[in-house]
Amino acid sequence: MGVVIEAAHRGKGCAAQALELLAERALIRDGLEALHNVFEPERTAALRAHLRAGFERRPDCGDGFVHLLLTRERFKKGKNVKKQANLLTSQIGGGLYYL
Repeated sequence: MGVVIEAAHRGKGCAAQALELLAERALIRDGLEALHNVFEPERTAALRAHLRAGFERRPDCGDGFVHLLLTRERFKKGKNVKKQANLLTSQIGGGLYYL
């Protein structure tokens, strides 16, 4: 998979949002069980975006790459947590931010 964000919009959370949309399509609408991505460890921005989108880092396979996985169940759980946080935010008028 790949998500490319125009340079002017990088660092604003767009990649994580794009990964969440991709996950919604693949895991919920299309019914896939999981998404897996692999890339070089130097791509720290990609790692941050995947973790923000709910992916979890898999154990080191010894191949020198970062392996990430997002299951349908983990994605659904994350969506429910965000939905509850958004509801709470709207009720108290405060701001909650996802890292």
